[in-house]
This record gives sequence, structure tokens and C-alpha cells, in this order.
Amino acid sequence: MSEPRSQVEIQLGHMCNNRCVFCVSGQRTDRGEAKPMEASPLLERIEDAARAGHKKITLLGGEPTLQPAFLDVVRRCGELGFEEVVVFTNGVKTAREQVIDATREALGPNAHLIWRISIQGATEASHVRTTQRPNSFKRILRTLDHLKARGEDITVNMCVVRSNHADLEHFAELLLPYGARQLHLDMVRPLDAGDRTEAEMEEMLVRYTDLAEPMRRMVAAFEERAPGFDVNIGNLPYCVAPDLIRWIHHDGEHTETVAIDHDDQLSEPWDKYEVKRRDKLKAPGCAECVMNAECNGVFETYARFHGLDELRPLSADDVPADRIALAPSVAARLERLRRAAPFGRLEWVGTRRTDDGVEVSLQGPQSERAVFFFEEKAGRASGGYRVEGDPTDALREGVRAAMVALKRLPLA
Repeated sequence: MSEPRSQVEIQLGHMCNNRCVFCVSGQRTDRGEAKPMEASPLLERIEDAARAGHKKITLLGGEPTLQPAFLDVVRRCGELGFEEVVVFTNGVKTAREQVIDATREALGPNAHLIWRISIQGATEASHVRTTQRPNSFKRILRTLDHLKARGEDITVNMCVVRSNHADLEHFAELLLPYGARQLHLDMVRPLDAGDRTEAEMEEMLVRYTDLAEPMRRMVAAFEERAPGFDVNIGNLPYCVAPDLIRWIHHDGEHTETVAIDHDDQLSEPWDKYEVKRRDKLKAPGCAECVMNAECNGVFETYARFHGLDELRPLSADDVPADRIALAPSVAARLERLRRAAPFGRLEWVGTRRTDDGVEVSLQGPQSERAVFFFEEKAGRASGGYRVEGDPTDALREGVRAAMVALKRLPLA
């Protein structure tokens, strides 16, 4: 039996009171396609997640607080013993402090509640341009006031598009007075943007190299005001801004997602980051980059508008000393594993940094999973593996033989 997934996120529906230029939920709401969800299927999926061993859960929308079943869902999360519950909200309805208090009361005292506020611009002008709702920023500020007054745990999320990227440096002055502890920025995923024309998509997808300088100013502002503040930038190719590598990441902690399909039905759980990688590609030269194993490339739709000329392989000299790439002997084994993979049914899932090296996960069509790990200590590469799920004998032997072959590689 494989280890239980560590966290799950469940979309409670598409209904939303913003009309963000990058989001399918606002578009579906505007068209009258987003409907209230019944409580029972949502509660069933939450109970399934608890039985699967999840301890962390994120409640998504659209806007989750709009759903009639929202408080029932929160209450059930508390009853089931989830240790961490994240409410991912646009901060519109929570501008009324009663909504915050009712959420806290429904969850109960035993779970840690995190408010992840969707702020789609560091200034009122850029936020309103992106949400297309005149009062949305003012409501965010009231929400932040209420959360700060109650000592709540505040994190912030923004999806980077052309309408909100230019004034990122103002996030430090916006967030720090409210006690927010994290800011996550992510590149917009075209497949999540709804039914957009080519002109709308091109307007939305700002060129990544145009993001580098605004992001440098943003990071510098946080480092000046609150050194070490948790700023993380998701899915920006490392080569676009090598000096920001310590703040950039691709993928994340293993997460299962239950989403709403076009018929407003709940999906089966799927691997969040595996799905998010499916519409990505790299330039031929990326194979030579020292960060290749950690980078997922760019979205296919982005490449259609902007090409791949921005992407260039980084050498060890391009990478900051405190985020240096994998040691050569580890990198050699990792690249050999990626190319050779004598596993038949197993597909590359992704890599995760460890203190001394890297961990690589490969997933089969059922529950079978192989995890390789490589480290370099005292100038020598070491490694190991584990097999999870219900692998066949042939698959188990293939993984073992691969590990033996990888250990025989000479030091690079």
C-alpha cells in the first residue's frame, strides 16, 4: 500500500463575484453556467480525503464562500480532524467580519485555519484592472483589517498577467502592515483561462522577460523591509532571472485536486502538478541547463505567442552559490534516469530538492510508484530507491536494475 497523499484541494464550485481576466470561473459565472453545488457530494469527497490519510485541505472556488454549503464543508473538515484548512478566497464576502467569525466557529478549535487571499494586483488600479470589479480592492483591505484584528494566519496569492505585473514592488508596503506571512505569484496557465479569443490570450500572456525587472524590485522591497519574507514565484523559467532562482520554484508538495468539470460535477482526485505540466514544453537547449531537472519549461500557448528564444541553458556559474545546481555526479545520474527509464509503464512525475541532492518520483497507471534519491557526500554520489503501491515483479526488478546501473556511473 502506497503512503497516503499529504494534502488535497477541493473546488467547491465555479461561482465567483469577480471577473478576473485569466479565470474560467468568473467567465462561467458571467455566462450563467456556474451553479450552486449540493452539499452531499462535497462532503463525500472531503470524507474520502480524510479516509485516504490527508491532513491538509484547501477549499477552492470560484469563490468558495459563495457556496451555500461552505460552512457545512468547513464544519465537516473540523469534525474529520484535518490539521490544516486553507480557505482560498478573493476577500469580497469576507469584507464582512461576520463571515470570518462564522468560518472560524464552524471549523472549531483544533484545526489550523489559513486564509489565502487572492489579491490580483499590488495596487488598487492593477487589482481592479484584473478582477474587473471596481470595489474588489477596497473589500480586500477590509478583509485584511478583520483578519489582522483577529490574529489570523494570512497568505496571499496572485496570478501574473499583463494587467497586474508592472507594479509588483508595492506588495511589500501593502502586505507587511497586515502581518501576511507569504506571497505566492504564479504564471497564468492558459488552459485554466476559459474560452478566450486569440487576442484576449495574447493580451493576457505577458512576456516572461518583461517580468524579471518588476519581480526584482518586488523582492528587493521585501528584503529591505522584512528580510527573509516568504516570497515565492511559481513556474517562471529560471533562466529568465537567474538572480531570482532562490525565490522561484516549479511544482510543490504532492497535492491531489478534486475539481469541477463543465457539467458542474466533481472530478476524481488527480495529481495537481502532473496535470499542470501536461501542456508545457522546453527548448532543445534546455537539456544542457543545470536547472533542467527542476524546471518545467513554458506553456504551449505561451510559446505560440512568444516563442522559445527567451530560454537558454544555465551553467553552474549562472546560479547563486546558495542555490547551486546538483553536483555533477548527481546530475549525471538524474539525466541518465530521465533518458533511460527501463520501467515500461512508469512515467516521470518530477523532482524534489533535498538538503544534499534530489528525489525523483515516477508513477504508473495504477498505484505503483518508484522513488529514487541521489546525494553527494564527501565527493561521492550515493543513492537509493523505494517502490510503492502494487508493482509487478518485472517492474520491481527493472527499478532495482536501474538503480544498480546508475550507481555504476563514473563521477563527472
